Amino acid sequence: QNKSLKTGKSSDKKFDESSTLKSEWNGVLKSGLRYAAAAAVILMITLMTVQLLERSTESFNEEIFVIENISAQHFQNATNATIEPQIEAISFQEAESYLKEHYGLSMTIPHLKGTEFAGLVMADFHNGMQAPLLKYIQSDIGENIYIFAFNLDQLENFDHMKREENAVKSCTTQTDYFVNNIDGTHVVSWLWDDNWYSAVSNHNGHDLAALVEPLNTN
Repeated sequence: QNKSLKTGKSSDKKFDESSTLKSEWNGVLKSGLRYAAAAAVILMITLMTVQLLERSTESFNEEIFVIENISAQHFQNATNATIEPQIEAISFQEAESYLKEHYGLSMTIPHLKGTEFAGLVMADFHNGMQAPLLKYIQSDIGENIYIFAFNLDQLENFDHMKREENAVKSCTTQTDYFVNNIDGTHVVSWLWDDNWYSAVSNHNGHDLAALVEPLNTN
């Protein structure tokens, strides 16, 4: 009988030890799961932060430039400098032939009332992007008018250069135009065939558009 009692106490002791070990392991497992869950959350937040930073960096690096803004900047920066044509004082037809033969560009040279066509230069518009720059002279008032011309197919090759959104929406026919006021400089935009024109001068934009045939200023 004593032996039985002793054996029972030993069994109880082993059972208690086993229960204690199970409790400890359960505690360890629960703690491990909590730490794993916390680590997973931290990892997820870190990955999301990295992705956001990458997107922000890409957005910063992929800055978009607007044709009308760059046109105004060229004009404003050239107030104290003279832009000399590469091909001077030739006819409209000769200028169109020159662009076709040398640069593969089929575009109409605009006629501006009361002006003298002084010629053209293939200008570095922005970061290696070239565009024909047309120069016109109003001798009676001592003013110059400049027009940048862009072929739309070639423009698609420059992802960072865009036309001004409102101008694009407004210019759908041969007689439409749009005036952007950029820091006091008016830039007139219009679309002819597959070419986009950006004209700038000291004139009010609507007065400048009235010189361009056949833009509709009514």
